[in-house]
Amino acid sequence: MIIHTAEDKRVLYLKYFLCLVVGFAFLTYLHDVVKEALTSPLKDFYHYFMNTKLLLQGYDIWKTDSPELIAQTNLMVSQFGVSGKAEVLHSMGFFLIFSPFTFLAPKAASLVWVMVCQISFILSIAVIVTSLEKFDIWKALCAAFLAFSFWPLREDLHLGQPNALILFLFSLSLLSLKHKKFLLAGIFLGLGIQVKEIFLPMLLFCARKKYWKSLAGALTSILFIKGAAIFAFGIDKELSYWKHQLSFFSPVLNYTSADGGIDYVSMSVIDLWHRLSDGLLQAGMSQFLIIIFFSFILWRAWKLTAENSLAPERLPLEFSCFVLLCFIFSPWIHETHFIVLVLPLLASWLAIAHRPSHKGFILFSIAYCIVGLKYSFISFPIFARGILASLLAVKAIGFLILFFLINSLLRADAR
Repeated sequence: MIIHTAEDKRVLYLKYFLCLVVGFAFLTYLHDVVKEALTSPLKDFYHYFMNTKLLLQGYDIWKTDSPELIAQTNLMVSQFGVSGKAEVLHSMGFFLIFSPFTFLAPKAASLVWVMVCQISFILSIAVIVTSLEKFDIWKALCAAFLAFSFWPLREDLHLGQPNALILFLFSLSLLSLKHKKFLLAGIFLGLGIQVKEIFLPMLLFCARKKYWKSLAGALTSILFIKGAAIFAFGIDKELSYWKHQLSFFSPVLNYTSADGGIDYVSMSVIDLWHRLSDGLLQAGMSQFLIIIFFSFILWRAWKLTAENSLAPERLPLEFSCFVLLCFIFSPWIHETHFIVLVLPLLASWLAIAHRPSHKGFILFSIAYCIVGLKYSFISFPIFARGILASLLAVKAIGFLILFFLINSLLRADAR
């Protein structure tokens, strides 16, 4: 190929540079995958492995003060060489989905789990890009760089979390909607919700769009997994799960303790607001204002989501809008959950690339840097209390900015 003009040379240079940057990001990611698979303690994976084993043995894992459960847990901890046992926040449906891994040796199961999750993540990028109206290799490479450079991916990988599976299932749901396979889209959506039930607000997306087949598919999927889990583990375990959820999240919602009952690593909007309003507002007024804010957020999402619209350029943004609702409404968010934000991040980035604007690029850059870079204020005592403590949940501001960016893109598209 002969390059005639200076402009052609600049374009070719930028294209080669983009290929180099994406290749570097991908190889760094592969290095981290191999390293974590072989050396990481994968604490959350072994947490799932142990609790699924305990459920299969008939123990109620949500009765954490049971002497028999404590003794059996300590035995497994010594066998697997992990440091301890975290709060059991996952549903029985998730443990049922996870149960096939317990038929493997722990180390083999961890390697298979890492492989499944990371293949799911890579496929998610391809599915999200494919879900858009037109495929462009250079836009796809930009999307790949943003995804593989996303710091929460490393956190998720290090702990062995299942968020990449949720991202993959939601991506498949979006792709199914694009091809008008509404029932299949609902099934994928329901499976993703069963992995982590903080994504239950995604059902509102189906209701708002009047995708009744999708809603039916999602509910059927959820109820089927729940019914199978109850059959396998017992109705008493399901009741214990909900009792445990209530006891864990009630302090968060009622502000009944100094820190709202929220783990210091939580990055929820509720946690952010509570830290900001602590000492400035009474608990009742603070709760009232956050309810008003949540109502406004829901109204914005509802208003900007067109009923029965399958417009290719709007659907990924509308879907992403409700994904972000799940993050905004959830009373507890960990950085590893941000893997699911790759869907709204890529959808908004590719929408901006389709219709470039300075405002869009600036808002996206701010949101991506807030949620996607590695930084933490936990180690500094000055951030333990008061206004500065709000910075412990500052990443909530990132997905709030992303929500309003997507709102802006939907408004611009409606004009």
